[in-house]
Amino acid sequence: MKIDSNFDEKQLLDRGKAFQIGFITAIIMSVLFYFLQDGIGIEIAAFTSFAFSLWIPVTVCSIALIIKDAYDGVNSTTGRFGITVFGAGGSYILISSIIFLATGRETLLDGGVVTESIGNIINGICMITICAVYWVKQHLNKRKFIDESSL
Repeated sequence: MKIDSNFDEKQLLDRGKAFQIGFITAIIMSVLFYFLQDGIGIEIAAFTSFAFSLWIPVTVCSIALIIKDAYDGVNSTTGRFGITVFGAGGSYILISSIIFLATGRETLLDGGVVTESIGNIINGICMITICAVYWVKQHLNKRKFIDESSL
């Protein structure tokens, strides 16, 4: 069976490993939130629990993909625009959450319950982190290519 892909064999293997790491992280997050909520009794808003359980594994998987150069396809440049918009969205979410906290429209804790604000903050931080790691890796790859071509 032939699989049509923009990724070479090494990238496909690295992508598989990154998705495994993300999956394991998702399991760990589920166990952690079960322990925090049912074991210790910390009340966490559903959205915050969801945000952590989604964004931490996605961020871990994305960083693993980026570090292994398996995020973009072999000759793909379309990811650059998308990741920039993604990072801008994360910045918007983080900045608006901080403004809402600073103006008192939202709080981190409400009656002993961890609120949705923390979920929004982790959402924004994870999106910005993915974008930042992507652009740092792009810069390092470009620098490495320049250094190799000058030899």
